[in-house]
Amino acid sequence: MKPLGAADAPAQTDGASDLLAELRECLGTPPAGGASRLRRSQTCDRVLRGCVERLAQPGGCPARVTSLVAVAEAACQGYLSAVPQPAPLYLEKILYHLLRNAAGHGVGDAVWSAAELLRARLRCHRPGQAPAKDFGAIVQSSFAVLWRAAATPREPQEEEEGRATLSTRLRALRFLLLLEEEEGAALPPLQPPFFTSRTAQQAAAAAALCKARGAPCSAFLGRQLGELLLRALREEVQHPPPLQQSFCFLELTLERCRHLCASGCCGEAEEALKDARSFLGAAGSSAKSFGDLLSLLEAGVQLSRVLAKSSGPAGPPLSQAAAALGAVPEASERLLRALAESCQFILCSLGEHVKRSSPRPLSREDVLPLWAFTQGHCQLLRLLLERVPPDGVKQELMVKQLLYHSLQLFASVAYDAFQCSQAAGWPGLERLARGCRRSVEWMLEELPESERDKYLDITASCTFRLAYIFYNQSLHQEAASICELFCTRLQAGDAPEVSPEVSPERLHKCFRLQAESHRRLGQPERALACVERWLAVLRGRPGELAEPVSLWVRAKADAVKQGAEGLRLRTLKEGLEGHGLDTGTLVSVLLAELKAYKAVQADTGQERYNVLCDLLELCPEESGRLHQRAVGLLELAQVLCYHSYAQTDCSSLDSIHEALRLLELVPRNAQNQDQLLDDRAQALLWLYICTLESKLEKSIERDQRAKAQGLKNVEEFEPNDLNHEGRLLEDRSLYDGITFNLATETALSKSLDDALALWKQLLVGSGVPAVRSPEQTITSLHLLAALYKLMAKPLQALESFLLVRALCSALGDSLGTAGALCQVTRLLLQLECPSYAQLFLEEMESCLRGGDSSDTSYLLQQQSCLLLHSQLCCVTRRIEEGLALLLEVLQMSHQKPTKVWYLLRAHVLQLLATYLSLPPASLSPELRHQISGQGWKTPETALSGAQKLFRSIILLLLGSSVLGCQAAVSDPQFVDCGDNLLLKWQVLADTLACLEHLVALLSRLEMVSKAKAFCLEAIKLAMRLQSTRW
Repeated sequence: MKPLGAADAPAQTDGASDLLAELRECLGTPPAGGASRLRRSQTCDRVLRGCVERLAQPGGCPARVTSLVAVAEAACQGYLSAVPQPAPLYLEKILYHLLRNAAGHGVGDAVWSAAELLRARLRCHRPGQAPAKDFGAIVQSSFAVLWRAAATPREPQEEEEGRATLSTRLRALRFLLLLEEEEGAALPPLQPPFFTSRTAQQAAAAAALCKARGAPCSAFLGRQLGELLLRALREEVQHPPPLQQSFCFLELTLERCRHLCASGCCGEAEEALKDARSFLGAAGSSAKSFGDLLSLLEAGVQLSRVLAKSSGPAGPPLSQAAAALGAVPEASERLLRALAESCQFILCSLGEHVKRSSPRPLSREDVLPLWAFTQGHCQLLRLLLERVPPDGVKQELMVKQLLYHSLQLFASVAYDAFQCSQAAGWPGLERLARGCRRSVEWMLEELPESERDKYLDITASCTFRLAYIFYNQSLHQEAASICELFCTRLQAGDAPEVSPEVSPERLHKCFRLQAESHRRLGQPERALACVERWLAVLRGRPGELAEPVSLWVRAKADAVKQGAEGLRLRTLKEGLEGHGLDTGTLVSVLLAELKAYKAVQADTGQERYNVLCDLLELCPEESGRLHQRAVGLLELAQVLCYHSYAQTDCSSLDSIHEALRLLELVPRNAQNQDQLLDDRAQALLWLYICTLESKLEKSIERDQRAKAQGLKNVEEFEPNDLNHEGRLLEDRSLYDGITFNLATETALSKSLDDALALWKQLLVGSGVPAVRSPEQTITSLHLLAALYKLMAKPLQALESFLLVRALCSALGDSLGTAGALCQVTRLLLQLECPSYAQLFLEEMESCLRGGDSSDTSYLLQQQSCLLLHSQLCCVTRRIEEGLALLLEVLQMSHQKPTKVWYLLRAHVLQLLATYLSLPPASLSPELRHQISGQGWKTPETALSGAQKLFRSIILLLLGSSVLGCQAAVSDPQFVDCGDNLLLKWQVLADTLACLEHLVALLSRLEMVSKAKAFCLEAIKLAMRLQSTRW
């Protein structure tokens, strides 16, 4: 609008007295004819414009503004008395400028006087008197002036200031009520809030702005809506009210109820609903069309009361809301929008209930009404989606966000409800399962393209929650059917690739739950198919293969137990055929499968062999995957070292030599340097192990042939027959395979020494090297140390354990570090270095303090630490303290009937023998009596007990053939799984050390026959193990 010109105004003065005097003079004389009326209208017009002009001047006190507005009001009345029907919108334009200029001095009574004056004139306007565009411009401009006058400051407002701001904005909205009379106006864009009334939209915006600043309270918001807007609309509306005004009244009532219920004023909200029914009752036939909307709003108020006061079940109001949505397909778009916003009111109440710190979950009887409401709400939103224009990408996203929020809330409430309720046997079980499945289907159908990853993540979370309701109550069929919708959709041909942005944990939960459900249903083949889909979706993403592959292995084990032997030899390469995975992905999957089998505490040799055959088939030498082929051959050597298969024509040594050759051909670069060093060291370690196992096997076979031919039988040994002993000791076959020169010994251990050198090069830094599996490297270093101990090379074993300590420390593995320090301390005590041993023992104690006490190995580590402390006390002559610790560990070692605890008990008995060997001056009779009270009277009995324990462990682990005993009927075979391999070499090394001490002790006691017998046993074992230093 154009500003009033200065030329049209009288001479400016600081006050309004001259204008008032002129106006009084004009109005004091009654108009006698047309000329007088013209003069009066001109004078009033001039005074009115003068007031507008003077209000435009900066500065001035509130009293001046008030007086100018009062003069303007009188001039307006005088003008209307002279010209009862002025030109359309002429006077209204002048009054708009009066309002704008007055508002420039701040909001006060004068501004509201000017606003009411202008609004009264605008209310007199009738359609057709002037262009609707001009009328709308004045109304919009007037509203904008008052809205801006209440601009919110950046800082949070005080309560009173916030209330004043809100009241100003809501009073400004009274101008927009004048536009609600327009029929056929275009609907606003389809986005929340879904109000079709501009007044209701701005009222919601005013409430949001004020609440964002922390003031005022919701109750005040609701009451102000009633007093400032709804009352005005009720008093000024035509009868019957037109459709748009009816929608405006309902939408403002909805906004009012929302805020009243949020503050717990549900009674006032119910009164507001009665007022709305009364208003719409005057609308005649339109009242019926608003029946569903009013019923939905009433259900929202009742639900708010129930949730706030915990005064009853939530099912009835939710059922009422669902019924109100029953006629949604036939509703107009305007009504659809109002219904959608009313649904948001209900969801808001539910959402606040869920967010509370200690919410009272809905009962299971409430869940089905909630689903009925959610179903109706989602159908409503899907109808609105059909009305989104093709270019309304943002609008589509907003509607889909609301749909997701509704389904997400249902999943959360249902999940909480059934955490403390039983679903099995419940009559509504099938309806609930159908509802859960439908929820997942809608989520998958309405994935927003622009934010697909975010909402796929939400879908995964909701799918898991809904399925877990059933899985948690052993309803596995229902759980599987819900997860299947999500899992199969991700693996469908038209499904886009899952982005790494999607939470791996949430993705895994759904597939895991489906597979586990099929396992528990006794459907291993379907469980395997689920894992295959899972892996196909992952597309070989590194770091995420371990869990699905581990589940694949467990599902196969279940299938074998159920008699499906045909599945035992099935590999993932076969299972993933037809899924379009590239060779690199398949290689990654097969390596993960191999790792999973190695972690199983059972004989998985055949399974590993089949996987390796597939892996080597995928990695021929000409394919360029030399490194992967070398790794496969290394793993094959480990399998063939302890298993033999008719379908293979190569030995473990053939495989390991080929692996070493290929590793030399792999091009080196910064990325694979660490991995190549580690793989080559592992290959050299296994070259030694395979060689040793081959010689051990040949030695056992030779001994068995000799027994079969009757040439020798150690079991017929007579300890008192000295001639027979001599013949046994002079038998040349006893020394077959043993060499007694350093050159041969160096050649035997060359591969171990080369492996140690490579690992020292790899672990020269302080960080974690980029190897295939740090855990496998740690295990290999432990093996290396155990083999060095077997060869009686403690210094090299010490170096190996120090490398383990460095790697575990870099990984943050406190218990792994403590285990390595335990071995280092034990070796230092054997080497008679107590001061160094004490330093490492203190470091071990520190690691244990920072370790996870719930770990299965923690207690064993703790007891080993106490044992070493006792040994150190013995060396440093703190006998009483050391013996107390030793007896404590002795008592604890009885409680765990496992091989590792038997091994600990054997070490305890060895140390007990040392204490019993102390002279009386060091070990008092009282302390000796404490030991004898545990059943150990002499060092000979204690050391013999330790040797028996070591022998028992060997028989349990390896069978009788290693010791040359007569084979039992149920002689166990060695199973190369878990810690068995490491335990094998540890117990063999400890057995040789124990036999050495036992022979020395018996010799000192002049028990020659026993000493010779144990010496013979030690020599035979050392010969078989190529341990020349024993």
